Amino acid sequence: MWRLLIVSVVITSCTPFKIGVLVDTDWIDDDLSAFDDVSSGMEYVTHRVPENNSMKMTNKVCELLNQGYGGFISFLGCFSALSVELQAKSRKIPHIMYTRKPCFLGAQPETFQIIPNCKEVNKALTTIISKLSWLDVFIIHDKTLESRCLQDLVARFSSIAVRSRMLSTSTLSNKQTVTTTKTHNPGIIVLFVDEERVEDILIEAEEQGLLTAKKSWIFIPPDISLPKTINITSQDSRVLFLRQYNKKLNMENDKCLSVLQDNSTMITEILKDAKTIYKKAIHNILAVSPSFTFKPFDCRNHTRIMSAGDKLITEIKKINLKGLSGYLKWDQNKYLSEAELELCSFKGGTDSLHHMGKWTTGNGLQLNDGVLFGNEFTNFGGKVLTVATLQVEPFIYIENNNNVTTYTGFCFDILNEMAKRFNFSYKVVQPPDGQYGGPKEDGTWTGMVGMIMRGEIDIAAAPFTITCIRESVIDFTVPIMEDGVGILTKKITEEPYKLFKTLKPFTLKVWGAIGMVIIVVGIFLYIVNRLSPYTVDGQDLMVDTAHEQKKLKENMWLIYGSFLEQAVDPRPSATSGRVMLGFWWVFTILMLASYTANLAAYLTVSITVQPINSLSELITQDKIKPLVKTGTSLHTLFQTASSGVYTQVWEKMSTMPYVTSRATAVELARTGEYAFMTDISQLEFIQLQDCEAFALAAEVFNQAGLGFVMPENAPYKEAFNLNIMKMHEAGMTERWKDKWWPKINTCSTVSRTGGANSLGMDSIAGVFLVYVSVVGVAIITFLLNLFWQKCIFKRYKIYLAPIKNQMWGRSMKYRETTDIKNKCHKQ
Repeated sequence: MWRLLIVSVVITSCTPFKIGVLVDTDWIDDDLSAFDDVSSGMEYVTHRVPENNSMKMTNKVCELLNQGYGGFISFLGCFSALSVELQAKSRKIPHIMYTRKPCFLGAQPETFQIIPNCKEVNKALTTIISKLSWLDVFIIHDKTLESRCLQDLVARFSSIAVRSRMLSTSTLSNKQTVTTTKTHNPGIIVLFVDEERVEDILIEAEEQGLLTAKKSWIFIPPDISLPKTINITSQDSRVLFLRQYNKKLNMENDKCLSVLQDNSTMITEILKDAKTIYKKAIHNILAVSPSFTFKPFDCRNHTRIMSAGDKLITEIKKINLKGLSGYLKWDQNKYLSEAELELCSFKGGTDSLHHMGKWTTGNGLQLNDGVLFGNEFTNFGGKVLTVATLQVEPFIYIENNNNVTTYTGFCFDILNEMAKRFNFSYKVVQPPDGQYGGPKEDGTWTGMVGMIMRGEIDIAAAPFTITCIRESVIDFTVPIMEDGVGILTKKITEEPYKLFKTLKPFTLKVWGAIGMVIIVVGIFLYIVNRLSPYTVDGQDLMVDTAHEQKKLKENMWLIYGSFLEQAVDPRPSATSGRVMLGFWWVFTILMLASYTANLAAYLTVSITVQPINSLSELITQDKIKPLVKTGTSLHTLFQTASSGVYTQVWEKMSTMPYVTSRATAVELARTGEYAFMTDISQLEFIQLQDCEAFALAAEVFNQAGLGFVMPENAPYKEAFNLNIMKMHEAGMTERWKDKWWPKINTCSTVSRTGGANSLGMDSIAGVFLVYVSVVGVAIITFLLNLFWQKCIFKRYKIYLAPIKNQMWGRSMKYRETTDIKNKCHKQ
């Protein structure tokens, strides 16, 4: 206690400790005497110094040292501050500095800057980017941002898996800067620019449509000040300022001061922290060395260091106290080691900046309402919303158990996640007419769209197709899924002409060609055998062989029997005939192999007939009629079409039944009389439930997104959109889709083949019919033979007998001759 008393007496009774306050003309041109202060043994005298004049600055510092000043507080530009720093370094002169723009002087132990290290600002930025959950950041900077700070920021972004791109604006206009930003289309834009450029950049961004909830703009001013005016009108902009916190300079009634006090006020407030530092350091020195004092120091004639200054620097390094600018404690580069930064953002379209919270080195991000931006929707505060929906699997399942209705499905997974994020609960209603919503002749709308327009519900949670006509009266969220329209028809596995399925491996033309080839080859073989001089040669020929080789019917029978792989005699004895027959056998083997291979497939695999494969096929036939649910966007699309295919489809819908339920539409499609059209995702789900019953057309038309519906300009629209996009990026929607859609695709959407089936009588009855037909022909031939012999030949025997005997006689004579030759040969 007695030491503190002695220190107090020394400070108040002895010559005051003089500290020089250096202010250049860039800061203030007014009278500086208002900053002078003599109290408690400390004397602070303000001196105006020329801007950017190193020689005059050096002379001024030496002049003040010679007058007994023991340290300095400066409000200078970087060039002037460097001049003071050179003297402080060489003479060990304590120097507390505040600059409007960051000035990197290196690790100088004599100079203490009342601004945070840029690495602390980068930590705050990294925390903010992580909260925004974007993966792409665009960094815009001017030449005041040091390269070491930029490198550190990029490294920190990389550590949280955020891609960063950079743009230097030193040579770019504000319009060029914004245009380049629009080209890259980032989600977050971080800007290190002078306050003079901030308003122009924001106005240009608003003109180019970039001041929306989809773009986050984060400005880091070079000093504590903000632009004096920011005249933008956007109601949903996302603009944030991150600046050094000073309770008295920055805030007024929980608002950030957009029109800051003049520089004199800033100097007064910042001086308070600098004065506190000097007073505390000198107080600590006097507690140990009561004789400590400042002495005049001639910096021109002395090469030694200023001993009092060296002691004071050592003591300032130990300072650790809470000031108006945050915690006054320095790192190795003599920046404030702990930062306290303020977050300011717009609310509404005015230029009013609101205090959103703070970021401190020790406690991190501290938000007042849990949001970064003033225009950002926060939450519903536990409100109960009214949600409309309709059952459509797998998007929505509605189940009733013991008078309790539960709602599940893909859409409700998304809705439940939104309820957790925005603190709301909901009650579910269904539209009385069972429709999604379409326009009526009087301008009103049906279904859930009409309920939204009348204010009966807050959200419609169902897979609404996003269309222009709907968006003219309500708002959609961003797509929860991309989809198109498909065509579902009954799968037709019954094949035409199934009775003769055994003949289908070859077409009718091929069968005709085979029959023609048999006849032609038979005729050619007959000619060769008839005319060849070697036909009757050979010692081992059987009786009648040579004679029979020259008969047309025997050659035809030989070719036919060979085609069926049957042994038939007689075979040619001449080489030419054998060559022709040999290549015929090769032809026969190839044809039978092809037939057998195709026959196996045709008999065991059913061929699916795709009745409708596109919208154009649907309008070119009359058997199957188009079908859509009434009140859907697809119904409106066809109804309002003025030309083209859609108009023709609408004409065919004139007799379409009134259908609002998907289940009813599916049953109508099952009859085979209708082609049901709706979202392809729904049709795929339906087909996967019953692959054998339904087929999907290959064509998918009218590609569009599916989204939820809300009232126009709903305040929560952009918040919902942003969070749905975050769900997509996090893979949540894909996980939910895998949950509700069948995991195993058991049938192809455009399959043309079914599985192998046991053969029924209807598939092979054609073989029996062919054989019965041939037997019938044989019986008819037999009856004709009998009729010839019993009736015709008997009646005209006197005329026909000589002809028969003559032909038979030749045959017998040839046979007798052959027998004699054979006997002689054996002997």
